[in-house]
Amino acid sequence: MSVSPTDVSPFLVSGPPITITGGHLWWCNAEADGVDGVPRRARQLLKDGVDFLKIMASGGGTQGINQAASSYTGDEIAAAMHEAHMLGQLTIAHCLAGDSVAKFGLAAGVSHSHGTP
Repeated sequence: MSVSPTDVSPFLVSGPPITITGGHLWWCNAEADGVDGVPRRARQLLKDGVDFLKIMASGGGTQGINQAASSYTGDEIAAAMHEAHMLGQLTIAHCLAGDSVAKFGLAAGVSHSHGTP
């Protein structure tokens, strides 16, 4: 059986995920902090052509990171989501901590989440 490029669904690429300094996946080079730094990083990623924004709303498997704690405040997440939504882009949040989903992600307008408890 042969598969042509037109038979394959296109990939959507987030580029590096926005994360706090030293946070989960920090080595992907998209660290950003505060309500000024997070939207600045979001705008740069959008300018670079990502298909959607990904933010690390909580920790993950990176050594030394607390998976049960939110990484960002609701205002920081909302600032990134605002930048994406102004351009009609989708957003996704990595959420392992319950409050990163309930209190911050949903209220901030995150389109999708993954890793949800």
